[in-house]
Amino acid sequence: MTNDDSFNKKAREVEIRVADKIAIAGTLTAADQANGLATRVVSATKWLFEIGLINQLPVGYFGASTGAAAALVAAAELGESISAVVSRGGRPDLAGDKLSKVTAPTLLIVGGNDYPYIPQTGTSNCLQ
Repeated sequence: MTNDDSFNKKAREVEIRVADKIAIAGTLTAADQANGLATRVVSATKWLFEIGLINQLPVGYFGASTGAAAALVAAAELGESISAVVSRGGRPDLAGDKLSKVTAPTLLIVGGNDYPYIPQTGTSNCLQ
């Protein structure tokens, strides 16, 4: 089996687990969506390391909206392998308890008028 086949097999397994969850629960919560996406991001990153494409490079994640939580969850799982995370207008709160496990420097970007998201990013007490 080639590395491409291995990655595609893992991605398909994730899709099946997500589909099963939808069938059981009816819908996925935003946190479930973030965790499902994070699983795919982790698999893709591990695959890129396995084939040697990024072994000598710093790896960073960028995510927006629910993708920001996915980037944080993935960074928490991969630990020191991830050099930086950027969240634009995202929902870091959806990363749950994994947020405290992120070791990479993290930049949370939220607009000053994005009032619904400011408390969720923990930036409500920051200087504007």
